[in-house]
Amino acid sequence: MLPVVRSDSEEQIRYFKECIETGLVGSISELDDDDVAEYKAWLNDEDLLVAQAINRLQRDAALETASQLDSDEAKIANWLGGPLPSIQEYRVSFEQEHPSTNERDHTPEFWAKIKKEVSRIRSEYRNAIKDRKYDYRQPLEPARLAW
Repeated sequence: MLPVVRSDSEEQIRYFKECIETGLVGSISELDDDDVAEYKAWLNDEDLLVAQAINRLQRDAALETASQLDSDEAKIANWLGGPLPSIQEYRVSFEQEHPSTNERDHTPEFWAKIKKEVSRIRSEYRNAIKDRKYDYRQPLEPARLAW
């Protein structure tokens, strides 16, 4: 493996400091014509929007659970699923499980949350297309702050 480029490392550290100072993670991205076309396609893909909503809800629930723990170490371990093995042993699975986008596979309560999140995502994409900017920022949770 090639070593990390110093400028990339410095940029990452600057970003982490900015997150801590502002209490936000993420950024605002400028959209080009290809991005706008992709967002327009996403607006017409209900299964994709449902999958994105489920992913957000699961991520938020995991961060909320981790953030309620007492120690920083416990928050980080819970959020990340425990410590990663050494780089020599670590392997990423390329077979990813995708959540069902079928209503009958979810409880009515969770499906209502999914539909609400789909509406929020649609609104974000419409605003992004209109402004040609997408605001990915969100509050910095205690688990990510500990990390």
